[in-house]
Amino acid sequence: MKRTTTDEAPDLHERIKRWRVAKKLSQTQIAEGLGITVSAVSYWEGGGKKRTSPSHENLARLVEFLGLTIPRFYGRLPEAP
Repeated sequence: MKRTTTDEAPDLHERIKRWRVAKKLSQTQIAEGLGITVSAVSYWEGGGKKRTSPSHENLARLVEFLGLTIPRFYGRLPEAP
């Protein structure tokens, strides 16, 4: 049976955005906290024409900044806004 779009797990980009919004943080706050550009955070969330993923190091730093563990980050997501 083919899975429908609504059944598929959110990708990394969606997870980053959903957790940021749930923690009531702006892209600017994330960027400043991690010492990266706002554009990088936007690209991580899939914004604009460029869609990139954080390095393993930056993903670990992001998860820590959000006050999460890796298993929690990849577990159940908060509700979409």
